[in-house]
Amino acid sequence: MPMISYEGKRIGRYNVRSLLGKGGMGEVYLAEDNELKRLVALKFLSKELTQSAEHLNRFIQEARAASALNHPNIITIYEFGQSEGHHFISTEYVEGTDLRIRLSNSSMTPGEVVDIAVQLSLALEAAHSAGITHRDIKPDNIILRNDGYVKILDFGIAKFMQAGEGIEVESGSVVNVNTVPGVIMGTPQYMSPEQARGRHIDHRTDIFSFGIVTYEMLTGKAPFSGETPNDIVAAILLKPPRPIADLAGDIPGDLQKIVRKTLRKLPADRYQSFGELLGDLKKVQGRIYNKKESIESAETELFGDSSWTSEEAETQCIAVLPFKNLSKNEADDFYEFALADMVITELAQIKSLRVRPSSVVSKYQGKDVDPYQVGNDLAAHTVLSAGYLTAGNRIRVTAQLIDVITGEIQWSDRIDVEGDDILALQDSIGQQILKGLRLELSEEEHREIAQRPTEIAEAYEEYLRGRDNLGRFMFRTVSSEDFDAAVTNFKKAIEIDPEFALAHSGLGACYANRFFRGMG
Repeated sequence: MPMISYEGKRIGRYNVRSLLGKGGMGEVYLAEDNELKRLVALKFLSKELTQSAEHLNRFIQEARAASALNHPNIITIYEFGQSEGHHFISTEYVEGTDLRIRLSNSSMTPGEVVDIAVQLSLALEAAHSAGITHRDIKPDNIILRNDGYVKILDFGIAKFMQAGEGIEVESGSVVNVNTVPGVIMGTPQYMSPEQARGRHIDHRTDIFSFGIVTYEMLTGKAPFSGETPNDIVAAILLKPPRPIADLAGDIPGDLQKIVRKTLRKLPADRYQSFGELLGDLKKVQGRIYNKKESIESAETELFGDSSWTSEEAETQCIAVLPFKNLSKNEADDFYEFALADMVITELAQIKSLRVRPSSVVSKYQGKDVDPYQVGNDLAAHTVLSAGYLTAGNRIRVTAQLIDVITGEIQWSDRIDVEGDDILALQDSIGQQILKGLRLELSEEEHREIAQRPTEIAEAYEEYLRGRDNLGRFMFRTVSSEDFDAAVTNFKKAIEIDPEFALAHSGLGACYANRFFRGMG
């Protein structure tokens, strides 16, 4: 029975705009949430799924369990709702391309495949830790955002497990070898052997499906195929996949070995968790990154940001958040922007590193933000998050360098300096970041980093205050008071150290802004 069209209709608090896609569960529409003023994806359930009260109640329970997942690579479920008899799920709207379309467009490099595989593994590891097994991992349920992030969809149809339990596959999810309409949960081509047989399944079924997807990304072909669903199931149950090396060249041997292990017929012979699998994937990812076997792989393995130019994609990217004033002393607020700006200025000298400018990160000043979300928003691989305490003439900075994709802390430290030795703080933070990023600098870059802009701490503090006031003027207030304060700070810095080039540059920036803003 065909579903009615919801385009142009008002469903609850949602204005439905356009159809995004159709699937076995129903239809998905782009809609606007009138209360929260955001775009969402609305999945309307087919009538067949809503006729059984028991089935519907179980679905609601499972959707609620899945909505508790909070991970950057898992689509966010906002609610399971009903309005005038229409049952729907409201989720995060993700702009991007599903992996199915990506596979049909062109081949993928090993670096791009590993990047996607790592993000999928992180997401599924988080889901399994929460007792949730997806059961329908396939390219159609994987979205590649334009900034390189991967999102797994349809966790609302996943099964929730108590600790130690397997999943009883309901009859609808078993492939009926005589009729296709019997298939509700799971797609034959991406099912595990135990799922296809209708056996009890656990989280390891996702590992097998993951292996199928990864094999397909590497070779462009499915590991198990056939003319009919019966043939596909028979291949999954009985036949080994064709060796990857027969279908694609230049695939690292260790990566082929990982995929083979995920596709073993018996769950006990596969990886037993995505945590275990992730460890091996990261080793391969590190080797691919370090070798940079080709320009193409170097462009894609760095988290696959298709919006970057080819030149940009060859370098890592870092975002330095405004520091947090943990002592809540208003007199020291200027350090929030100034310290971050100081680090940004130093790191910007390194050609092998892209640094998000102060103008971009200034909007986060004074706000509690999630570093992972910031990295996501700014397409940065790593984020520096730091706070500071002042006591008398001492400053203590605590900082973390976070890998946005893996979630790992690459470096964490506490740095104590005297207030009149702020230059030492800059040197220490900069060196620790470079160590955490494992960057190899040229001799010229080493010299530039080691060279201090001034040796007079008092001049440098005035410069930092000037940068803070100028930043406030340019990015937040456009206040003549902040502008005048910045000019005064830079002039004082120049008076203290007439050779201080950055202070002269700051003063010039003030006058340029005054001219362009029509302030005389």
